[in-house]
Amino acid sequence: MNYRGFELDRFQIEAINALNDNKSVLVAAPTGTGKTIIADYVVELALQEKQEVIYTAPIKALSNQKFRDYTRLYGNERVGLVTGDLVIRRDAPCRVMTTEILRNMLLNGDDMSKLKAVIIDEVHFLDDPERGTVWEEVLIYLPKDVLIVALSATLPNLHELADWLTEVREREVVVVTEDKRSVPLQIHYANTETGILSRDEYEERFNQRPREQPQESNNQRHSGKRRGNSRRSNPRKRGPVTQHHHLFRMMSRRDLLPYLYFAFSRKNCE
Repeated sequence: MNYRGFELDRFQIEAINALNDNKSVLVAAPTGTGKTIIADYVVELALQEKQEVIYTAPIKALSNQKFRDYTRLYGNERVGLVTGDLVIRRDAPCRVMTTEILRNMLLNGDDMSKLKAVIIDEVHFLDDPERGTVWEEVLIYLPKDVLIVALSATLPNLHELADWLTEVREREVVVVTEDKRSVPLQIHYANTETGILSRDEYEERFNQRPREQPQESNNQRHSGKRRGNSRRSNPRKRGPVTQHHHLFRMMSRRDLLPYLYFAFSRKNCE
């Protein structure tokens, strides 16, 4: 199957066939394998059928990016953005928004009669202790005839979630999985002493490092002095704590730029 000049992979075809059969899908595939193609397909399908589609994401930055992408693909008139900061063409047939906005629309009783599908990106946020109830409410309150396209890279309880979705949506939810990474994952270690090394190289260096001698007790030191054999361990001096700016310089010297650095704290990012 070919879509937009790309030969689709097995899991993409499986998900698209389910959507064509008017079935919701729960897709779990590694980052970079092309889950977005499935979302794009259902957006295009809804617009062709003169119906509406909503794309939800957990963060405003992702919503803004999808808004730009879909505006480029389908034109300004057909794509809108609704977040806590911006409202652009709220009545457009394709609307991109944060999940909380969609939940509020459902609770306010907004008209969903023309809505064909809702894409829920990063659906694993269901497990988030603070925000997960928003995702649950969206999945429960959406009209039962609306297709759900749930996407995630990591879903440990995949089939349990699919069973729950099937129950609350009162229609079959097809589980689609892909384990193969299209972009191989390589893990390296780095610090200010060794630079960037592969896992095997790092472990070899670690095993070859000089061992620190245990500190002597007071009794041992006194005993050693009486024997004329007083020795104290000389702890190995360590380099500075490795920071992200150290890593940046290492990667720059290795021609590994550009790179993404993740800090799991808004305060640290700022």
